[in-house]
Amino acid sequence: MVTLSVRSLAVGAIASVLLVVSMSVAAPQTPLGIVRTQYAPHPRDMVQIREGTPYVVPTGSLLVITGLGSAQWSALTEVSDVSLVVDGVMKLRRTSTSPFSSSWGGPDGAASIGEVGPGLTIPSGSTVLVVTQTPCPPSVARAWGYLSKAVVAAPRPVLVEYLPHPSDMVQITEAAPYVVPAGKLFVLSALGSADWGPFASDASEVAFAVNGTVELCRSVYQTTINCSSSGGAPPSDTEESVGRVPRCMTSPAGSVLTITSSEVQTSHVGAAWGYLADQ
Repeated sequence: MVTLSVRSLAVGAIASVLLVVSMSVAAPQTPLGIVRTQYAPHPRDMVQIREGTPYVVPTGSLLVITGLGSAQWSALTEVSDVSLVVDGVMKLRRTSTSPFSSSWGGPDGAASIGEVGPGLTIPSGSTVLVVTQTPCPPSVARAWGYLSKAVVAAPRPVLVEYLPHPSDMVQITEAAPYVVPAGKLFVLSALGSADWGPFASDASEVAFAVNGTVELCRSVYQTTINCSSSGGAPPSDTEESVGRVPRCMTSPAGSVLTITSSEVQTSHVGAAWGYLADQ
């Protein structure tokens, strides 16, 4: 019969504890996974740059450009030709033509401010200008974008697109000006008309204005009439009568937003869509 002394049991217990402790020290430690998220961008970080007013990128920030163009096409040339200038150096130039130009019509559904592809960032301290290169109404060049932190501590946050709650979405019609509520920002997402119009080659230009100043125009142009009665072919592409616009056009609380249409027809009812976010 095998017997164990109290001393042997104590020594064995101590050895077992030391073994467990040594294994826990040697084993790699796996911290709990923590994922940091950040809106990209939050509406309060969106910026609009207007011709005639230089913009200096704040300290510690990067400016990301999302849109460039004119608030409206030139009444003289029916062309928009705008440059983005950073510290005296041209970084981007955008030319567009009104679809109603008698010389060379632009694409149907075009907006006077076009989307800029991702990748153009401007460092803090830079002076940014938007300049009209061709004869246009005064002070119409525009650039849109947003601010982001220039230096982010590791691990960098995962950027999450800001999505509004459906209860914050707003539809503005030509017949009813909209006043942005206190403490809110209005973010423009789409502009156009409720319908194409009753006739072939029916056209309209819809303008979005803030406190009486036009900030964006979009053409509404339909060249195809009812196929069942004309025998014509359907359109070669798809275009909504209310179309998406570049990101980062915001209007502060108290702003009066109005929609106007160049055509006086029952079917051409100017419309703008957007959403509200905390200011």
